[in-house]
Amino acid sequence: MRKDQVFKNLLLLILTYMISACNEKPVVVKPSAFIDDNTCAAPCWVGINPGITTFNEAQELIDSSEYITDRGSTEYVVDKDRSQLRWFFPSSYSERYGTAHILNGIVQLIEFEYEHGPTFNDIVEQFGEPEKVSAIVHYADCGYAHISIKYSQIGLVASKYMGCIHLDTGYIRPDPEDRITDIHLFIPGTYDDLV
Repeated sequence: MRKDQVFKNLLLLILTYMISACNEKPVVVKPSAFIDDNTCAAPCWVGINPGITTFNEAQELIDSSEYITDRGSTEYVVDKDRSQLRWFFPSSYSERYGTAHILNGIVQLIEFEYEHGPTFNDIVEQFGEPEKVSAIVHYADCGYAHISIKYSQIGLVASKYMGCIHLDTGYIRPDPEDRITDIHLFIPGTYDDLV
């Protein structure tokens, strides 16, 4: 009887594993509008150059971009002398949306938010070894971390938000194949002043 119960438990465990494996959705890797754009070199994107491009020029460049298919998806948010221009990418790209942060009529920062973005490896392959790697850990019920690689001279920061990590091990081990969650493009040398 005992062997029978062990066999049933083992069979139940195997079936549970097989069913849960069937429910997992694989990550669909989509092209990146940031990585694929060759209009200009970072921190520039589709002709929008932080520190140079005006709000109106950025609006025109985004509205005419090959990466934006839903022309009615652009939002304009104005708050005192700071404003934002936000646009949404079609589902065929890994970016969910982008935001141009404007100060006194000039783009200061371009931000991309990803669901399944390029990997840290993809960024390093394109831009070389980063000048700085950092992790900010916030403690809460389960803790979370924000890991970034920074290229101050280029004007680029790529980050991954790691939600609900268990901090019982005392360390975080990011993987080069981790997919980033956001990219910031900025006037080289000014990132710490902007965020």
